[in-house]
Amino acid sequence: MITFEDVKRLDINSEFLGVPPETLMENAGRAVAEEISSRCEGDRVVVLVGPGNNGGDGLVAARYLSEGEFHTEVVLARGEVKTPLSKANLTRLPPHVKRHTYTSPEELEKVLEGSSVVVDALLGVGIRGEMREPYKSIVEVASRSEALKVAVDVPTGMGKKVQFKADLTVTFHDVKEGMTPSLCGEIVVKDIGIPPEAEIYTGPGELALLPPTPKEGHKGDGGVVLVVGGGPYTGAPVFSSTAALKGGADLVFLAVPEGAHSLLAGRVPEVITTPLPTLSPGGLHLDMASLTAIKRAAERHSPGAILVGPGAGREPVTLEVMKRVMEWWDGALTVDADGISALCELATEGFSFSSPERVVITPHRGEYARLTRAVGLEEAEVRRISERLGATLLLKGPRDVIASPERMRYNLTGNQGMTVGGTGDILSGLVVAFLSRGMRAFDACSLAAFSIGLFGDEVFSKKGYSLLPTDILEAYFLPEDPRGLFELSVRLERGRW
Repeated sequence: MITFEDVKRLDINSEFLGVPPETLMENAGRAVAEEISSRCEGDRVVVLVGPGNNGGDGLVAARYLSEGEFHTEVVLARGEVKTPLSKANLTRLPPHVKRHTYTSPEELEKVLEGSSVVVDALLGVGIRGEMREPYKSIVEVASRSEALKVAVDVPTGMGKKVQFKADLTVTFHDVKEGMTPSLCGEIVVKDIGIPPEAEIYTGPGELALLPPTPKEGHKGDGGVVLVVGGGPYTGAPVFSSTAALKGGADLVFLAVPEGAHSLLAGRVPEVITTPLPTLSPGGLHLDMASLTAIKRAAERHSPGAILVGPGAGREPVTLEVMKRVMEWWDGALTVDADGISALCELATEGFSFSSPERVVITPHRGEYARLTRAVGLEEAEVRRISERLGATLLLKGPRDVIASPERMRYNLTGNQGMTVGGTGDILSGLVVAFLSRGMRAFDACSLAAFSIGLFGDEVFSKKGYSLLPTDILEAYFLPEDPRGLFELSVRLERGRW
């Protein structure tokens, strides 16, 4: 089962792997036509066509049906189609396919009268919120038809107050989230040529899973992050907090022991640095005096996500503070670096987080080995370890492994130059930023791993082993549309799949 958001991700990654969207649309429309032909002898079919690519699938189906024994007509809900693929397939309709433009419920009833099949290719997965006109009226009229009612991919308005009452839904690649026989009628899944690698590996389509910031949003709507760490090490929290800003978080707060505050305050002007009281010598280690201030900072700043661990060190009292934060905080969380050492101690005591959808752990191979010993499982059991810890794992390496209890994905971007210290801190900063912006943990890890590796590859192509983490930060950007990552990926000739 895949989410509606995953549909766009798979389309983009399929194109990156050499299967263009026009091929997927052609295969989808042909699959619908073949399914109808296998159930009905030649008769009258009416295809309801929306303006987007779901309508394009319907137009392809109409073409194939018209080439057989079916008398085929199409109804354009808006009188036109808008996407390039839909426009191309509208021009490919044979002249004998009659075209109608929706004008009123009464006229549509006349068009549908006597048809043996009605095909819903109106909106598919594209609807958000309750249905608007003219789709509401079209769906209401079509749902009353006594013909065989067939939905393309998903019934328009599925699960809404008004939805197309399908007898049969021909869906593509996999069942979509929320699909049930009561909502979709009989469900038939058709393979349309999406490569298995599009699902197994990350790709430029990961950006399609990032929720957009509202154009009329306010400061903080794009995500708020609290980074807890630093003290004995000052570079790591700077990398992580800067990366969180690069990942699109509106506000990033860096909470560090008061002895390190003067060293870090102002290093990155956009990061708001908060000193934490501490009783340790030199004030460079988190201790129990810091815990209340951390909780107060989290409550005051209402972060969408917290990152625990970068540069914190492994003093016993520091580990205890990080353990308390992990036990206390029930929101989105990323655990990295020295935070993983604290988690190992918790794991031996049977602790687990409450939601793999909100919690990420980002170990390198050595940290992962310690985690597996802590939970008593073999290193190959990545998904079981994820389930045992109640978190999504992003295991860093030449081939990154992203695992939740339900699924696994791999990332191939990145290079040997990125073994330089600091790149892991950038990765965890990106993950926590994406969590703060509303991404699910598995998707946040996929986008973070792919994008940092992609820009790391771009820098490596220019600087080789002189690559520095700051070079990646300077090169990194998130385009508004996944096509930006797609074009960069193609330019770097990511042909290893």
